[in-house]
Formats: sequence, structure tokens, C-alpha cells
Amino acid sequence: MTGLAVVLAAVGFSLVHANAASAQTPTSLTLAPPFDQNPVGTPHTVTASVTCFFGLFFGPCPGGVPVNFTVTGANNTGGTRFTNSAGQAMFTYTGTFVGFDTIRAFAGSATGPPATKQWLVGPPRSVKLSPPADTNPVGTTHTVTATVRDQFNNPTPGVVVQFSVTGANPRPPTPVVTNSAGQANFTYVGTMAGMDTITASVAGCCTAQATKTWLAGPPRSVTLSPLTDTNPVDTQHCVTATVRDQFGNPVQGVRVRFSVTGSVMTSGSAVTGPTGQAQFCYMGPALPGADVINAYADTDNDNVQDLGEPSAQPATKTWVLPVTTPGCEIKITNGGWIIAMNGDRASFGGNAKADEDGNVTGQEEYQDHGPATPFNLHGNVLVVVCNSATSATIFGEATIDGSGSHTYRIDVQDNAEPGKGADHYRMRVNAYDSGDQVLEGGNVQIHQD
Repeated sequence: MTGLAVVLAAVGFSLVHANAASAQTPTSLTLAPPFDQNPVGTPHTVTASVTCFFGLFFGPCPGGVPVNFTVTGANNTGGTRFTNSAGQAMFTYTGTFVGFDTIRAFAGSATGPPATKQWLVGPPRSVKLSPPADTNPVGTTHTVTATVRDQFNNPTPGVVVQFSVTGANPRPPTPVVTNSAGQANFTYVGTMAGMDTITASVAGCCTAQATKTWLAGPPRSVTLSPLTDTNPVDTQHCVTATVRDQFGNPVQGVRVRFSVTGSVMTSGSAVTGPTGQAQFCYMGPALPGADVINAYADTDNDNVQDLGEPSAQPATKTWVLPVTTPGCEIKITNGGWIIAMNGDRASFGGNAKADEDGNVTGQEEYQDHGPATPFNLHGNVLVVVCNSATSATIFGEATIDGSGSHTYRIDVQDNAEPGKGADHYRMRVNAYDSGDQVLEGGNVQIHQD
């Protein structure tokens, strides 16, 4: 071999080895696709094409060149893949968070423009209502928020949520579209006290429920029942006050104060129960008459009707004579007399009888001999009542000192046989009351057929 041939051979050997070394050094890299969109939960693949220099030309790198991939943004990940015989390396990952990713690849010192991946929200998979439970007075607004998310908990915008209400304040389905945060708000006003169930539904997906308790508002009205009534004297009468708010809901826990004027003067109070009702009872008078009953809601419980505390339309009560007991007979004999409550000596006598059909006959006389309140009563008998075998009551109309018409009442007790004493007598007329006195003389006899 000539010297020139040796030199040329050496140069060729060096070039071959230089080309081989250059082939293992990537010079450039491209990523495909440069941009893509997909829903979260689906796989995405990017392909890095790596170019090497082969001395006189550029071409795809041979297989086995390592390529490092990095993903930053909504879904951070990465990994190393190796080129195939076509000089390509592929990297696949699945995004679960909505947003943009930037994908970069490096083969040695070679790199290229990054690729961009946009992950779109997936179909709705859950809905949640907030607050899950709440309590407010009627007449106020209540808002629930439905949050719709996909399977990876990403908020889902643009989804129609149907809200409906059942219970005390029903509402028909109302569609609301979720905003960019995956939320839809529903607001309504309850006017009926009680519980509502609020349902949020997403078609083809899911439902959620929340509860709302509406409390009655402050008292705005009081009504009395019965407004008018008639009963015999000496019986109990009860009125019921119902307290309601501005929407007609019964209000619990309110003290109602009652007052009675007329033939009876009394007062009292009671607290409303779950139905908004409070009851007040009192005993009727000894003689016929009439009462006016008033009531108001003492909201602050200070025993004073303040401005804004509602009162009821007054109720009226009429007290009448009782029904006669058929076959009842009362005789007062042997010169009956007592010492009245005022200290005066009083004498009396008479008889009262009702036949078996209830027809009444009889006359009664009573004289207070003074000096405190002297008067002379004479009258007929209207009603005879045998309360028991030893107790009876007489009602009638009489003149006093020969004039007027006055309703009187006589209560007697027949406690002993004639001559043994212990019988009782009591006269009441107008403002006069002899008091229940033991007879100082005379005899009371009660008989009922």
C-alpha cells in the first residue's frame, strides 16, 4: 500500500467513527400534536420525533435514544421513553384535573417547542346541596347552592339543575344552570311553618336533598272562641285564644293574658301550645248577667300590652238561670230567721215546687230588719233546682220594698229533722248577700219525687 493509500484509509476510518458518534447525539426534537383537547379521564399521547446528524445529513435517530417528558400545569407528571427505529418516542398519560398542561420533551440537549393539552370537564357524576339543613322564620328568604362535579371532583359548568320543593311550602321544578364554579343557586321564601324537602336533580346523573324548617313569625293576630256563648250561672266557661303570625301560622310559646269584666271580674294567663292556642276558664256568677272577655298576646311577657302586641275581638258571655229539676219541692216553715253577714236579723219564709213537667209555683219572702241594710223582698219563683237530697236552690223575680223587678237567689240545706237545727239559708239579690248562715229558727225541707 502506498503512503497515500494509508493516509486515505486512516481518514476514512476516522470519518466512520465520527459519524457513528454523531448518530448517538440528537440535534432536534418535535412534539405532536402541538395542541389537543380531551375530557378528563381519557388518555392522551404525545409523540416526540428526534433528529440526529449523520455527518453529511440529518435523519431520524436510531432506536434506543432516551427521551425525557415533563408535564406541568393542571396535571403534573412525567417519564422517560426510548425512541423506536423511526426515531420516535411516545408518552401517554391521563389527566384528571380540568385545565391546561404544558408538555416538554428532552433528548440529551435537544428540545423543541412544547405541546399544549387542554383537559375539559367530564360529564356530571355528583351533586351536593348546601346547607344540608337550616332553620329560619317564615317570610325570610332561603338559598341553597347545588354544586355539580364530574367523576374526578371537577366543578361542572353549564349543567341544568332542576330544583323542587315539597312539604310545607311546595314549589314546582325550577331549572338553574351551573356557573363556572359548577354551582347553581335556588332561592325561595317560605310562608307556612313546618318542614320542606328541597331536591336538586341533574338529568341522567344524580339527585341531592336538603331540609328546611320554617318557624312561625311573631304574633300578628289573636282570635277568641267562642265569640258568644250562653250558659247557666254557677258553671264553668272556657275561651280559647289562637295566636297567629302574619301568614296565619299558629305561634307557640306566647303568653296570652285574659281579662273578664261584667258580672264576673277576673283575669288570668296561659301560654300557647303547638297549635298556637291557650285556654282560660273561670266560674260563672251566682245570678244571671253578662261578661266581656278580652285577650292579648303579651309577646315580651311584661304584663303590659305594648304597641304591636295584638289583641282579640272581645268575646261575650251571657249567664242565665239553670233548668228546673222536675219534682223538686222546697218548704221553709216555723218562722225561719238568721243573723245575716252584715249583722242584721233577717226573717224569711216561703215555698217552691216544680211538678214532674217542670212547671214551677211558689212565693218567697225575705226581710232584713236592719239597721245595716233594712229591706223587704217579696217575689215569685221561676226556677227550682234540687242539687242533692239535702241541697237546693231557688231563683225568682221580686220587688224590694214594693217596687222594681229584681232577680234573687236562695240557697238552702236540709241537714236535720224539724227541731234539731243545723239547716242553712242564704239570700242573694243585687249587691246584697246574707252569707251562708245556720238557721236560728225555722225549718227547711227538701223533697224530690
